[in-house]
Amino acid sequence: MQKFKPVSNDQLMLLPPSVEDFIPSGHLARVISDVVETIDVKDIEARYSHLGQNRKTDVEAGEVEVKEVVLQQVVEEPEPPPPNLTSHFKTLQEWLFNLCNTEKPDDSILTYNFGLFESKDHYILVLTSSKLYGKFQDSVTIDFEPSIMYYPLPQSDYKNLNREQVVDRIMAQLKEFTQTVKFKHSFFAKAKAIITDFNGENLVKVK
Repeated sequence: MQKFKPVSNDQLMLLPPSVEDFIPSGHLARVISDVVETIDVKDIEARYSHLGQNRKTDVEAGEVEVKEVVLQQVVEEPEPPPPNLTSHFKTLQEWLFNLCNTEKPDDSILTYNFGLFESKDHYILVLTSSKLYGKFQDSVTIDFEPSIMYYPLPQSDYKNLNREQVVDRIMAQLKEFTQTVKFKHSFFAKAKAIITDFNGENLVKVK
């Protein structure tokens, strides 16, 4: 009794009369067919019943060890800013405008991410970007870093604010930036999203 449905390249059909008519003379498929015909598949067939699915699988027979696989979130974080970092940009918008004028990231970048480093007396913004977006956004990769990726917020503007107030002011300035002509003609506008992770897991879409 045959275990599998037989295959015949010479099988007759109504139109066209033969499967062979589909394959030009000298086609690679003919070579592959000849090679397959020479393969001894007895050991493979022996692993299956005449019904093809009644034999226990390797897992059921205990021949294969099943190990637990844990999928981990891929999170790539930027390096901390250098100590005693200073900036000649007087405002956040001035830094952002400079990025628009000087940086030329690849068009494959889909997401720009603003992060926030904190110390006792300083808040430092950092900009990174990724080619991932949407359902892949939980896996954070860094695919582009601008040459001036850090911006220390001016102490004169932020020193008397608590963290929540600092974040609110940054968000307001970023949203204001997205309304400027400079933004609309920059690489930022080509991205799918501009996000922040100032609040840990809470990613806020600015764009």
